[in-house]
Amino acid sequence: MIRRRMIPTVLVAMAIAAPALAYDPITWSSIDGGGVAFATAGAYKLGGTIGQPDAGMLTGGAYTLRGGFWFGGASHSVGVADGAPAALAFALYPTRPNPVRAQSRVAFDLPRASHVALAVFDVSGRAVRRWDFGALPAGHQERAWGAVDESGRPLSSGVYFLRLDTDREHGVQKVLVLR
Repeated sequence: MIRRRMIPTVLVAMAIAAPALAYDPITWSSIDGGGVAFATAGAYKLGGTIGQPDAGMLTGGAYTLRGGFWFGGASHSVGVADGAPAALAFALYPTRPNPVRAQSRVAFDLPRASHVALAVFDVSGRAVRRWDFGALPAGHQERAWGAVDESGRPLSSGVYFLRLDTDREHGVQKVLVLR
């Protein structure tokens, strides 16, 4: 007696008769995770996934993430030195204190070594003080600002603008001087 297997035949018949649903237009983007790998050094633990992101683009604010395909590979450990973490993006932080009475600190992050210049402008756009710091290394930087003009005279009370320029980026912030 010959036994027939009906299940595979039925599945094949269903696959042939069913409409192809493989095409799915991507109307949104996300990154799908895969396996997780970690690298640990000091107080830092870095985790990443190996997977396949959805193809497409995700945009929000000032950032755009373009998806494609990731391919798994060997993981590599990265050493992270103790101390301040490396700057990953340019940032100009608010001066502190603000309002400024006599002395303030200007802090910024450099993602790469850059030539850096700082200027202070009054509300009419006239430069009242300029610094050329030259080439600075990547990382967090801080400089003192005494709220004085090029001649060393104290600035009068009012609104001023600090402009920080690097090789690739610049930032502007408003500062209030109170005497």
